[in-house]
Amino acid sequence: EGKVLLCALPPSTRVADEDPAADAADAPAAPIGRRGAVSVRTPRSFSASAGQTTATSALLEKELPSAVWSLDSHPSSAESIWSAAPSQTLPDLLAEFAAGQKDLANAAERIGLPPDFVLALTASHALADFNAFGKVGDSLVGEPPSARRHFAVKVGGLSGSEHKVWVYGGESIEGYAHDDLFELAREPDSEAWSWRCAYSAEIDQLNTIGRAVLFVGSSVLSVRACAMSNRYEELSSLDITPLLSSSGVPPFRAELGSGVAAKMGSLAIYLADITVGLAQTMGADDFAALLAVMQRLHRIRLNAESTELEIDQLRDAMVYLEQDIGEQANELSRIDSEWREVKRLAPVLRKAIKPQQDREGVRIRGEMADLQAAAAEYRVGFLAEPVFSSGLAPSAVHAQLDKMAASLKLLEGRRGAAVGP
Repeated sequence: EGKVLLCALPPSTRVADEDPAADAADAPAAPIGRRGAVSVRTPRSFSASAGQTTATSALLEKELPSAVWSLDSHPSSAESIWSAAPSQTLPDLLAEFAAGQKDLANAAERIGLPPDFVLALTASHALADFNAFGKVGDSLVGEPPSARRHFAVKVGGLSGSEHKVWVYGGESIEGYAHDDLFELAREPDSEAWSWRCAYSAEIDQLNTIGRAVLFVGSSVLSVRACAMSNRYEELSSLDITPLLSSSGVPPFRAELGSGVAAKMGSLAIYLADITVGLAQTMGADDFAALLAVMQRLHRIRLNAESTELEIDQLRDAMVYLEQDIGEQANELSRIDSEWREVKRLAPVLRKAIKPQQDREGVRIRGEMADLQAAAAEYRVGFLAEPVFSSGLAPSAVHAQLDKMAASLKLLEGRRGAAVGP
């Protein structure tokens, strides 16, 4: 329906923080999406032991939220906005949410998850220690998510009936936000289960204050809003479909490998052109060679940051692909060395060509001054041409226009010679 609801937790669930500013920054909220999707915001000092943890729907039943905001993603204006939801709609909204939580719990039980695991999935406002849950199947392998809360969860895979659980994002008890996706899946034709990290990335921690995440279909929705205004600050989505694989091998691995090869090829060509351009011999009056060197130096300065980033990304990708040794690793090392040599030569060449640049600058300024004087003189004669007076026959007008076009071409030729290639 294009709606995401954000509700403040009941005052009774809030715990005073030692730092009031931090508590205010942690705007407690619970986005309610489609059935079974929830991510609850609580103050960082809020904690609950395993014996005290209750499902999020039970937490909200104790007392109605003090406020609810609605994010309309299909507004009439260009911007999506937050608006207060009518208080009379709260009971119906929370009842639907409770039904969704129950469906989530039933789905988790059907695939064989132990009770403490099921409870954690329906109580993401509390810290979940995925290493401490009861037995799952005959065996469980793989590295589970680190302990976290405020995470998004989906049970049943894309079809809703698969033996899979997806856990996305959340934050540690210290408030460190995660941007990762974990999959718990049962191996085909067995009772063995395994954890797999399908996606992990760094995230700007300053942009995660008040962040809430939830699953909507095959996407994860990330909402960051300010409860003090009527606008959300950030709304983004991550389609997890390309990250999934029944074999446990990410399907994007081959694409990443070919991307690494292509990027290394383009970097090698770029650096070869730069190196050849900087190494050419320049005569004292060789303006074309000077211009070629200046163009390379400009490209080095313009692309320095992006080139550094590309090399770092290639290095990270090769470590991920376990290709950080061997032929490709040697090629990347060569590219990195070549780039460092280019950066070393650039300031030396800038200093070396400075006298020639100054001489060429004086020459060009003189030629431009001559051209400006010639253009002013030409304009006087151009306006005096008979074609601008009446009484000429059509044939004479055409002849005059042809003559004027030829003279303009001569002036244009002088301009091209002054400006250079």
